[in-house]
Amino acid sequence: MRLPELVGVQTDERPGRSRDARSSKQFYLVRLSRAREAGAVTADIYCLQRLCFGHDPAGDLVALRISAEEFHGLATGADQPGMTALPAAWLAVLAALQGRDGDESLRLRLEQLVATHPLGIMTDPVHDLICWAAGIRAAGAGGCFAKAGLTSRAELAQIDLG
Repeated sequence: MRLPELVGVQTDERPGRSRDARSSKQFYLVRLSRAREAGAVTADIYCLQRLCFGHDPAGDLVALRISAEEFHGLATGADQPGMTALPAAWLAVLAALQGRDGDESLRLRLEQLVATHPLGIMTDPVHDLICWAAGIRAAGAGGCFAKAGLTSRAELAQIDLG
């Protein structure tokens, strides 16, 4: 099976803009399962990358961490340092949200990685995630979220400030 077929590219099965987040998540989970069965690391990374972007708005921080850690491990194991930037950026956001120790060392490693490896189309998303992590840290290393009883930016976005 070719990579496009594994990940659903060029098929009618791709989640369209009218489908909801659950169908998109299900789509990538099925594709991830097929990629794992076939031993297709690139397809695994492709699916995990997209699952991370879906877990965050849904507020599923546990699933986000699991996907980002697996994604990071696969990219590291494939000896592709540039590919580790996106999952490392997600992990930096999670560390900032949770006020975890080691957040600063993760940020420094990530900045060094970004400075030394081309990221291609992931340049902007990685930059945005780094900025989000910095903003969260600046707001109290996650403390302001916890004090407000929030566990994600998705919950923060639902607060009526008007």
